[in-house]
Amino acid sequence: MEKLKLQMGDLELKTCDKQLSDGDKYCTAKITKKLEKGSYVIAFWTKGEEGFFLQFVLDRPFQLQEQDAAKFWKIAGFGQNFLDDQYSTEFLSLSKKNNQRNSSST
Repeated sequence: MEKLKLQMGDLELKTCDKQLSDGDKYCTAKITKKLEKGSYVIAFWTKGEEGFFLQFVLDRPFQLQEQDAAKFWKIAGFGQNFLDDQYSTEFLSLSKKNNQRNSSST
């Protein structure tokens, strides 16, 4: 997957490494809020059979101040579009490989 890092104020969207996993699901990208010391995750995407899904950490997106909330939704929309493009590219690549296999086996 392509790497992505986008920052708006103290909110940041970036792709994750595969070691950030929850059982058999991998965090593929996350949105964090930076603090004076450290940061915390607001939301993250996991990959399923039908694409990427944004998941909230508790109700953190709804606890943001109005200004940060507007930034959050812009970043979330951008992230979803980016990941949808990644999924489409991956899906088309797999379909092409399967078609080539089927053609060569006949």
